[in-house]
Amino acid sequence: RGAQVSGLSHAEISELFELRALLERRLLRLSAPRLTAEDFAALDAINAEYRVEIRTLNPGRWGELNTKLHLQLVSRAEQPRTLAIVTALLQNTDRYTRLQLSLTGRGRTRAEKEHTAMVRLCRAGDVAAACKLLTAHIRHAEAMLVAFIRKRAPGASANRAK
Repeated sequence: RGAQVSGLSHAEISELFELRALLERRLLRLSAPRLTAEDFAALDAINAEYRVEIRTLNPGRWGELNTKLHLQLVSRAEQPRTLAIVTALLQNTDRYTRLQLSLTGRGRTRAEKEHTAMVRLCRAGDVAAACKLLTAHIRHAEAMLVAFIRKRAPGASANRAK
């Protein structure tokens, strides 16, 4: 009788984001050298739309645009099974991504800058730096979320007072 929202689990978040970091990095390494002018135009358009949605504080679009950007970046990897897994991971982390972006304005601008930098690095052919930034980008979101959940866990305020 009514909807039930599952709780936020730092173990689940860590597992999902760790898998994303591993698999997306692998796919980006394969995909980046194959990205076309049309891919970069699509990435630029996604980033432009993302910038607008961040500035107008429209969190409903943040996860969707984040997913589109990440999938576009890895779209040329020619690894359909891994891409299907990453797609599912992005869908499973969508609510966490929107929460993470909602936590602070600085987090939103950081994500926006990192997305733009990843595209720039791929465009410049610096795949190693793009992969390193992608991993840091995903792991930073994970760390912020885990810290947020731990801070609000039952007994957290009592532990902080000790």
